[in-house]
Amino acid sequence: MKSKKVNKLLEMNANVLIEEQIQGYKEYRVTVLNNTIIGATEKISASITGDGTHSINELIDDYNKERSYKIHTVDYDYIKQQGYIKTDILPHGMKLKLTNVANMSNGSQIQNVDLESIDPMNIMLFKQINQVLNYEISGIDYLGDLSVPYMLMGSVIEVNPAPGINIHYNVVKNKNTFLKSIVDNLFK
Repeated sequence: MKSKKVNKLLEMNANVLIEEQIQGYKEYRVTVLNNTIIGATEKISASITGDGTHSINELIDDYNKERSYKIHTVDYDYIKQQGYIKTDILPHGMKLKLTNVANMSNGSQIQNVDLESIDPMNIMLFKQINQVLNYEISGIDYLGDLSVPYMLMGSVIEVNPAPGINIHYNVVKNKNTFLKSIVDNLFK
C-alpha cells in the first residue's frame, strides 16, 4: 500500500527511486583494499547523557568541547520524537540520541572492530563487492552485526569508492601496524 507522499511524488515525476529504510541495527564501515579488509569500525550516533542540571543545548555544547569531531547538525525533530526539546533539562542518566545518522564528521563515536570477529561470509561479501565494482579501495557502509552472516542479519547501505582511512586510523591501537598493513598491501 503506497502512502500519500509516495503517490504525490509519483504524480510529480515517474522516475522516483524509493529505498528501504532499515533501523535498529549497528552501523559499520568496512574498508577493502586490493581484496583485503584493512579496517572495520562501528559508527555510533552522537548522543548525550543527562545530568539532571543542564539543558540539552548545554549538554550538546559540552559534547562538542570533548571531541575532535563535533556534531554540527543536531536533529531537533528527532529529539522531539524522543519526547524532548532543546531547552529541556535531561534527567540524570537519561541517554538522548542527537541524530539517527551515524557519521564521523557529525560527531559520531567510532569504535574499532577486531577483524577476527567478522563472520567469514561477511568477509567474502565485502571482497566480492570490491571486485564486482572493480575498485582498488572501497569503504562499505553496512547495517547489521559483523559477527553474524549477512544473509541472516545485514544490509549494505552504501559503497564509497574513495574512502578516508581516518575512520580506522583514529581508533586502532597500533597505528604503525595499521599503516604498515596498507603499505604492504599496496606493494605486494
